[in-house]
Amino acid sequence: MESAFFIDIISIFSLIFTLTIIHKRSLKDRNKNYLLIAALIVIAQLIIDILMSVVTVQSQFQNNSVFSLLFVMRYPLSSLFLYYLLLFVGVETLQKKVKIFFAIPLIVDILLNIISLKTHWFYYLNTQGFAVRGTWFFLHAGIDFLYACLIPCFTIKSTMRSHILRETVEPLLFFIVPFVAYDINMYQSSVSIFWALIAWSLLFYYLFLIDRQFKFDALTKVRNRTAFDVRMTLLNKSKKSACLIVFDLNNLKQINDQFGHAVGDSRLTIAASVIESVFSPYGVVYRIGGDEFCVIGKDLCDNRLNKLLNDLNSLIAVKNAYLEFAQLSIASGFSWYSKDISAFQGFKMADTAMYQNKMHMKKQQVATI
Repeated sequence: MESAFFIDIISIFSLIFTLTIIHKRSLKDRNKNYLLIAALIVIAQLIIDILMSVVTVQSQFQNNSVFSLLFVMRYPLSSLFLYYLLLFVGVETLQKKVKIFFAIPLIVDILLNIISLKTHWFYYLNTQGFAVRGTWFFLHAGIDFLYACLIPCFTIKSTMRSHILRETVEPLLFFIVPFVAYDINMYQSSVSIFWALIAWSLLFYYLFLIDRQFKFDALTKVRNRTAFDVRMTLLNKSKKSACLIVFDLNNLKQINDQFGHAVGDSRLTIAASVIESVFSPYGVVYRIGGDEFCVIGKDLCDNRLNKLLNDLNSLIAVKNAYLEFAQLSIASGFSWYSKDISAFQGFKMADTAMYQNKMHMKKQQVATI
């Protein structure tokens, strides 16, 4: 009992540390808010665990009203935590209507917990004053299980576009241990380690997100040069074949000089967006320089690649129809990397092809003037 008490205390302090760094670091606002709420719920659960331990040990203070109050708070909070964790991992894919739909089981769980004060459906206090799970407790467990299954599903969905197995698997590892502890707790209620493990998992998961954030370009939200260099090194060692496509945003310097850097930044963001929307099903997009991007793709034959490049040009034309000035113009070049050459040689060939395309586009532009 004492060891569990001290573990909960230490876990609370670890979460307070997590809340501090969440507040200081620059996650997206919605992500930050969902994670902050989830962390606060875990702190509340840990405090409830500590209070229940104290009330159990201090039998002279044990009474039905205290236990009922703690339990009516404890069970809905677990579902509430899982719901906000679901919102956190699915923030980029869950629409507002879907979020409301997924909130229905949570509302049902809260209402049934309140009703259980009278009906004892979820829990009741035995003659010794200890809480016992009721006949309909499986409904609460089922609601938690639903959220627990949805969380890894949306985690996988949000990371599958990376085409990098490690980035899909790593987030799931942070959920395995606490959810195993939750299963143990479902069958053996005296084992109360779930929330302590959740606290530590949230800390390590957030540190993982911070590390992952360093791999992305702050302006365009695609991966940055550091991530590109790491990927190229791994690709070179693996000797797996890949397609390297290099892009360059034409006339960026002129746009910056004539319309200002805010407009230039806007065009870079649009360029990254159109490249990612076309190529994300087939590869990973990187910003490798001021106006340069690269896609490391796979499963791309000549016909498919040419179709994708045509799709890109069509999408650029659609975007330009809404731009009154400083319209988009993107040069591209590609090459295939195989075990016969290094990945860096393949990139150099793609870069050379891109500059040839860039010169050709400039000549066409001059000819039309």
